[in-house]
Order: sequence, then structure tokens, then C-alpha cells
Amino acid sequence: MWKILTSSSRILWEKGLPDLQKLTAAVPAVIGRCQHSDTGHGPGSSNGTTGTTQDVHSQPAHAHNPTPAGKQHVDTRSQQLPLTDDLMPRLIDRRNGQKVKPTFSVEELQRKLDKLRALMLSSNIDAVLFTSYHNINYYCDFLYCAFGRPYGLVITMDKVLVIASAIDGGQPWRRTQIGENVLYTDWQRDNFYHAVQTELAGRGLMTLGVEFDDMTLDGFTKLNLAVPDMQKVDIGKPTMRLRMKKSDEEIALIRCV
Repeated sequence: MWKILTSSSRILWEKGLPDLQKLTAAVPAVIGRCQHSDTGHGPGSSNGTTGTTQDVHSQPAHAHNPTPAGKQHVDTRSQQLPLTDDLMPRLIDRRNGQKVKPTFSVEELQRKLDKLRALMLSSNIDAVLFTSYHNINYYCDFLYCAFGRPYGLVITMDKVLVIASAIDGGQPWRRTQIGENVLYTDWQRDNFYHAVQTELAGRGLMTLGVEFDDMTLDGFTKLNLAVPDMQKVDIGKPTMRLRMKKSDEEIALIRCV
């Protein structure tokens, strides 16, 4: 962004743009040019250096068969899913810092997951999408501030996945004590539901448990568009009953408070 600000007069001169509105319209192209230059392939790049400014621990979500260096205009250490445009991936995996001290042991979290999966088996539920603070925190120890953005926790018989906003950076990874993480960017609308679709669609899963007492009508509509072949059933009330019976670790924590 600093390159864009410091080179605004050059942009105006090159493109003959007389006003701020046209300058703003040209910014995406300039960002792409700067990014191309930073990878060491464009004009003004330094030989032997990439000039990257991206987090060295940032990795793509579910990346397979990375594109060879030199065939893309992005940092080769951050291979990406298909882009919404030339600048930003829809999903990323960012890990930095150290894991925080957990509220509960991994064994306690696994006990909760085992009970949930037993409920899923008895109810013929193939996957669960939690969207509430309490259930996301209960099953993976991740507490967050949504500020208008959707957050989710996908649980299947073989996987636990937190879906969080990329604005949180590495915090979801640091605070999640069990399972995996994927971050969605704001570059395109409804990337949260794209993440849900990426995780669940095409796997032969037939029934999805969702929290009817938490999900909005708008969210439910978008979820149906993301995974239209999955039947949606309520998981809110059944999990409320599971949370009612406290474990020894939970009782000890309550007494400390």
C-alpha cells in the first residue's frame, strides 16, 4: 500500500488520470503490478530476492499440487486456492505465535467430541456445523469476537475444523486446542459459506446438523445454497442436553470462578 501512496503522482502521469475517482479505479491494477514486482519477476525487482511481505507461516487452505514458481504473480510461499481476482485467495491457513494455555485438557475435549459423535451416529447425522459462541468454544476451546462476521465449527466423524475470519490472523490457530483451522478472506462476499462448501460438498454426506436457535434466516438461506444436497436438522437442543452434565474438569473450573 505504501508503494501505491508514494507513487500516486506517477500513476496519474502514466495513465493521464485527472481526478481521485479514476485514480481509485486504477489502484487494483497497480497493486497487481507491485505484487508482480515483489515476487522477483517484474520491473524493479531485485535479483535473487522475492521482496515478499507476506507472513512466512501463511499457507493456503487445502492446497494441493502447488503451481511452480514463475508461473504466478503471487508469493510462492503462499500457494492459493482459485482466486476471486488476481490479488486475494478465498481461503488461507495462517499459523504464527504460540498456542495459548488451554482451558481444558485435550482428553476432556476429546471426551466431548466422542459424546457428540455418538449422538450423531444415533441420529444419522453425517456432519455438524456449529455457529454459536458456546458450542464452538465448548468443543474446541476457541473463543472469538465475531463483529458481524460468521464463524463456524465443522465436525464430522473424522475431522474437526474451525472456520474463522482472516482478519483474526493467527489467533484462531493459537486459541484452538483441537482440530484444524481455515480462514476466509473478505475479498468476496460469502466466503464463509464457500469454506463450508469446500469442506462438506461432494463427500456423500447427507445430513447436516445446525443450530436452529442460533442461525439467522439469511445464514440458513446461504447455507442451503452452499450445500443444497444435505438435509438440515437441528443440533442446538440435543447439544444443550449434552452440555448440562458437567465433567470433573468443568466442575473444578466452576469452583475456581
